[in-house]
Amino acid sequence: MVQSSKGTLYGVLCCGDNTGIFQINSAGKYKLLQQTPQGALPATLLVVGSDGSIYGLITGSGYPGSVFAITPQGKTIFSEELNCATVGCEPLSLIEATNGNFYGLNFSGGTVPTGDNANGTVFKVATKRK
Repeated sequence: MVQSSKGTLYGVLCCGDNTGIFQINSAGKYKLLQQTPQGALPATLLVVGSDGSIYGLITGSGYPGSVFAITPQGKTIFSEELNCATVGCEPLSLIEATNGNFYGLNFSGGTVPTGDNANGTVFKVATKRK
């Protein structure tokens, strides 16, 4: 679970048909924000961005993984499936840099030659800040 600067908690609901992202506000009210795509595992990591949005990673067996962002109301800002051949797949980490962009590490794939650092790659998610 992660907590926003306003005290709202965000977490991952697992398993079965109800996998997804939920929130619990400071009054204790529970809300399911989004469900995880069919065939994917629950989100493996959640980060509350400096803009208040929730950023995260999803992986799964036979699924290359994706990076997503949703608002605190559950509206999708973006959801992008990773491409194993170009940026890599099986995301492991995600962090927000001081420039507002997010960076992560993929376990495999990408343009790194086979045998170098388990063939993983660093990826960037450029955010549009106003």
